[in-house]
Amino acid sequence: MTWLTEEPLYSFLTGLLFVLGFGAFAVATGKRILWVFSCLSLVIMVVFLVVEARIVTDREKLVSALDAMVVCVRNNDVLGLMKFASPSRPDTVRRIEHEMPLYKIQSVSIFRRKTPEIDDSQSPPTATMMFQVNATVDASRSEFNYSGQVFRGVTMELRKEPDGQWRVIEYSHYDPDLLSP
Repeated sequence: MTWLTEEPLYSFLTGLLFVLGFGAFAVATGKRILWVFSCLSLVIMVVFLVVEARIVTDREKLVSALDAMVVCVRNNDVLGLMKFASPSRPDTVRRIEHEMPLYKIQSVSIFRRKTPEIDDSQSPPTATMMFQVNATVDASRSEFNYSGQVFRGVTMELRKEPDGQWRVIEYSHYDPDLLSP
């Protein structure tokens, strides 16, 4: 039932339905108790929306981390991006350290983002994120020797660290015309 805390629109629309329903019946019948129910519905809806805003689920944390990583990539901020790599995986840290300076990113946007898949059965929990990237890049210093717009599919494996943050333990990027990496 995480959709309830991840999507406030449902709570808002349900609350609005009760407020307007009780209000309409109060106008039609003239009964004061229905106005009380309408106001009570409004208060409950506002309280629920405030509580929902304070609850941050793991999926929301993953999406937020991905958005922050995109900003680092867009700004060519290798040090900032490395903060999202798990220190328990020095191979991934080294790979980011080596790979990112080879590219000069001018713009980047994410599309076809799938809902993160979280595996709570492991300790610590892990997650997989899959999405596609549209970037304008100068990769003339890399093995690709290319400059222009590229479309790449990306798969990231993340682990929830003891501090509660999700960090990358493995990633791959590939031609999205292929089925998967």
